[in-house]
Amino acid sequence: MAAKMIYGEEVARGILGAIERDISELREKDVFPGLATILVDNDEPSKIGSSMIFLKKIETLFKHMNVYFESHLRPKDVSEYELIGLIHALNDDPKITGILLIYPVPDHLDFTNTGYQINKLKDVDGLNWLNNGSFVSAKDIEEMQKRNIVIPCAALGILQILNHMGITLQGENVTIVGRGWCARPIITISIASDATVTICSSKTRNLKDETQRADILFSVTGKPKLITGDMVKEGAVVIDVGINRSPEGKIVGDVDFDSVKEKASYITPVPGGIGPMTVTMLLKNLIELTKKSNQIHIDSILYS
Repeated sequence: MAAKMIYGEEVARGILGAIERDISELREKDVFPGLATILVDNDEPSKIGSSMIFLKKIETLFKHMNVYFESHLRPKDVSEYELIGLIHALNDDPKITGILLIYPVPDHLDFTNTGYQINKLKDVDGLNWLNNGSFVSAKDIEEMQKRNIVIPCAALGILQILNHMGITLQGENVTIVGRGWCARPIITISIASDATVTICSSKTRNLKDETQRADILFSVTGKPKLITGDMVKEGAVVIDVGINRSPEGKIVGDVDFDSVKEKASYITPVPGGIGPMTVTMLLKNLIELTKKSNQIHIDSILYS
């Protein structure tokens, strides 16, 4: 039996209605959210290609929602000093209420140190050390909600999708393939949800043995079609967080979709799965930070 598709756009549609109401309420108070994105060119064409796709999705959604958006593109040889200077200028810009530094950056830049420079009240993806520390140290998702902790956009999108589908992480064997910056928030939400968590990388020995034990399998490696059907347990939930541009120019995920969909119970396609929810949660985090910086009441992290 083929897997049920989880389309992020379908889940996002209902959430955007609630976000639109929040935006209207802010405008009534003469409060206007604004996002600045920073994208640094990369030596790897596939990486800059996937980042540009993400950026275009942001621009499309923000124009549709009539929310201020500006994009800052920097060449691959930009210095860390220059990049931090840009962040400090955006921190001081009153029309900007949220800043997103897009991952990855070239090797000569320290992504962690640069992200730390973002003002915690403008940090839409949890890069500031205070926001990141609060997120990692929270004992569970409920505490994150109560304390209005910034949950990184992709991880928040995953929580929202699972919540919408009635899929729980609690008590499940969860395997995350990936250990980089994008994978770590997923590791955190899995631990905070009381899952039994296994962390792998693309270099894990006998990776197939680890993935076959997973009730819920996340792949966050940026390696096209790494996860094949024979690596997946019958009936597993497979969440593909990878976004890659193939040599043919197609957008593909980390999962060999055609073979895995025959084994999984649920699967997120690429494109159309996690991506739309990540962009929607970016807007949601922006709205909540705008409220916080203007001392306006913030609603629950998860929209019903």
